[in-house]
Amino acid sequence: MKRKLYRFCFMLICILCLYGKTEAQAAEKKTANRSDGQIVGCQIRLPVAGKLYKSKKSKKKIAVIPRGTILKVIKSGNHRFYVKYKKKKGWISEKHVFVNLVNYIPSIDYKLHLAKKKKLFNIKGKALRDINQNPFYTSKGVRQGKQCWLNYLAAKKLLKAQRVLRRDGYSIVLYDAYRPLSVSRKLYKAVSESSYVKEMGGAVGDYIAFRSAHNKGVAVDLTIKDIRTGKELAMPSQIMTLGVESSEQSWYYRFTKESRNARLLRRYMTQAGFLTLSTEWWHFQDGNHYQGTFCEEDYYNISQ
Repeated sequence: MKRKLYRFCFMLICILCLYGKTEAQAAEKKTANRSDGQIVGCQIRLPVAGKLYKSKKSKKKIAVIPRGTILKVIKSGNHRFYVKYKKKKGWISEKHVFVNLVNYIPSIDYKLHLAKKKKLFNIKGKALRDINQNPFYTSKGVRQGKQCWLNYLAAKKLLKAQRVLRRDGYSIVLYDAYRPLSVSRKLYKAVSESSYVKEMGGAVGDYIAFRSAHNKGVAVDLTIKDIRTGKELAMPSQIMTLGVESSEQSWYYRFTKESRNARLLRRYMTQAGFLTLSTEWWHFQDGNHYQGTFCEEDYYNISQ
């Protein structure tokens, strides 16, 4: 009798494990089957309070959605997204909305280092250990690699760059996108109080911004990899190197492999509509951010 009971329990456990695995595989397959640029089904987030309209052309407001709210796009049209908020369905403007890049451009390799204990900030390849303790990004979705936010208008340009890169055998590796203002301030303070400040010549502001386009959700820190080998291209410095070797004055006019790769990355991103930052080969921001991407609120500060 006991043998039969044990056998039954064993079979039941196997079935439950198999079912759980099947469910997980189905969810993973569903995500994997998403194609780049498919906005329907994407998570979006409001960095400021948004108006919910009755139709995609109407100016009649039926609700106000609080800042920070995460929604799902049901359909889109006329530069608006159709969403459900509580029990109401309606349309919101795409203008200031953040989109979850993990949904929108799933082919990108997401390595959000500020969501991990080990950060990538370094000086001459030497890690800044005294700030590599706790994650700066604490939300569950970001830490699990399921969320990465960027302004939708900037995300469309990032999509354009990724499509051309993939056509040529490369792919984006993304290390940071939207960064709350509170995180920028915390990071600035941490680096300012770091024992490595002397090695930076004390000019912390030259390398870590107190506030930046990241806070607007229109900037990205990234590099590219070779799809065939899966390896990141060699660049003039390690990513997040706080020093002159990351600056274009050190590499732009050289003819090394690393300099050629940095120029290649810059060409792809600028052709997609991004601006560069002379001190960081990995930083790019929306070139039209003064023409509508920024809203009246200077810097966003929703959780990440």
